[in-house]
Amino acid sequence: MTHVRHDHQSYYDRSWKSWSYQKKNPEYENHDQFKILVNNRAKRRLIRAAKKKFPWPTAKKFILGFMKLQNNDEKTVKLIDKVLHLHQFVKQARLDKYECK
Repeated sequence: MTHVRHDHQSYYDRSWKSWSYQKKNPEYENHDQFKILVNNRAKRRLIRAAKKKFPWPTAKKFILGFMKLQNNDEKTVKLIDKVLHLHQFVKQARLDKYECK
């Protein structure tokens, strides 16, 4: 998460380096809280990317790995559940479509 936080989300670095930018950013309450907020955004971004870019077995392992990370917020957990459930639903629909009756 550190790489994403520092290299892809520039508002994070600006917020903790500059007190004037902190005042302009309504989400910045304190450094630790803001770090957790930004990390969860990065997790959701990576989950969505993995779902699109990786073959499903790889994506599933990658996405399940996020459950082991600290400070997952409700949005992140819901997205993980949604992605895993949606894939299961699509898989079942395909099986039902091609099932011989």
